[in-house]
Amino acid sequence: MDANKPSEPKGFDKKISGKNPAQGTINQINVDINTLSRRIRMMEERYYNLRKKTQLTDQNMLDDNKRINNQLKYFTSNIKELKKKVTDISEKLSMFDEELKDTAKKRDLTIIDKYLEFWEPMNFLTEKDARQIIKDFLDEIGLK
Repeated sequence: MDANKPSEPKGFDKKISGKNPAQGTINQINVDINTLSRRIRMMEERYYNLRKKTQLTDQNMLDDNKRINNQLKYFTSNIKELKKKVTDISEKLSMFDEELKDTAKKRDLTIIDKYLEFWEPMNFLTEKDARQIIKDFLDEIGLK
């Protein structure tokens, strides 16, 4: 063998391949590079899709958070309004209760009714009637 000539790899048969052994190695490197390049592109696409999904998820979360905060504000204001109304109703009921304590009981009204029946105020004499009776009496007896 020639010392300047590169040695052929073991198992390489020039007659079968018909190519230079360096050419076979270059072809294999090209295939490996193409495979790796294809894999990198697939990984980049997956990464891009994951980023898009993450951005969409983040946007949805922000939208949901905003919607929930708006609903929370709405419910909080409604609760405050309801608390105010309940407090107002409670105060009015307390005032009503105090007023009811000052009113007469049924028993008291029954007693007053008996007194009114006994006195018969409808038969009471008015001042005008008394003056007329006195005037008629004085006319009758001749005194004026």
